Amino acid sequence: MMNEKKKYIDIDSVVGNLDEVTVKDLRKQAGMSRKDFCNSFEIPYRTLQSWELGEREMSDFSKQLLAYVIKTSELVENYKRNLEKQVEGEQDGEKKE
Repeated sequence: MMNEKKKYIDIDSVVGNLDEVTVKDLRKQAGMSRKDFCNSFEIPYRTLQSWELGEREMSDFSKQLLAYVIKTSELVENYKRNLEKQVEGEQDGEKKE
């Protein structure tokens, strides 16, 4: 049996303090319209609308999870962009020689 250490991710360290963050803030951070946001996260449109209008409140856990998914998606996209730039730079270096 292998001695594997379990790794845990501290969501707070990734998303920060969400006390003052609204669902609308998260949607705008993701750069999505309401319709796109609902489709991406399988949230009924009316539910999102009522959260944004303050008629209902999203649970803290759901807000943390949503913020985590958005933040990690941003990190992955930034990583991909940086990797592409690095590869392009290496290719340009090869062409100059």
